[in-house]
Amino acid sequence: MTGECLRLCGRGRGWLRVMLALALLALVLVGPGQARADGPRAVQPGDRLSGQWRADMDSMRDYLTSVLEPIGGHCLSIHGSMIYGFRTTGDPRLHAMEHSVAGTTVTIKRQRARGTRSDTVVFLYSGSYSAPLTVRAGERILETSRNPDFSNFFVEGFSVNGVFVGEMDFDLTGLSQAFGGNVMRYEFVGDNTLRLTPIFPPSPDGVPIHPRPFILHRLSHDPDRR
Repeated sequence: MTGECLRLCGRGRGWLRVMLALALLALVLVGPGQARADGPRAVQPGDRLSGQWRADMDSMRDYLTSVLEPIGGHCLSIHGSMIYGFRTTGDPRLHAMEHSVAGTTVTIKRQRARGTRSDTVVFLYSGSYSAPLTVRAGERILETSRNPDFSNFFVEGFSVNGVFVGEMDFDLTGLSQAFGGNVMRYEFVGDNTLRLTPIFPPSPDGVPIHPRPFILHRLSHDPDRR
């Protein structure tokens, strides 16, 4: 089993990196596109959106599974801290989104292309990301820029079928040109719960991706306090 896993890790490093990149990008929600503030909008969420929000991990697990399904992946579990911060920048259409992750562990099962066997990938990662955000309230859309102000994620370790493979840095700026989605439809469920449904382009092989929504719970109205 160990020898087979090491051969898999050697020859299959390409798909492993693609899956890790797609998973990270899905969790950060960046991708091709450009934030814009054109056109008047009668209603804006304003301060209702601003603040610190914590991701509901059960909904994040279901969301990540829906993104990984086109490449045969399934998120078994996700545990840790995942915080989103939104702040206004003067114009009610323009915000900044800040995303931080600390010691979050993701377990993914990937079905092999042939046969009934599967591989279990576990990775632990931390990092942060910030980018401009446009609010298109009339359409209930949040759109992040593809040009982040800051992006730094580090996979502190990952394993395949119980065998440690290594660690790696991820610069999501370049990878976001090929994967991910930068548009989310938002819905407030009361003042302290936010439901986000990402709108993804087709996967690299043309298979459509239909993400499930995930939930954020407010921690604070102040984006600098939790």
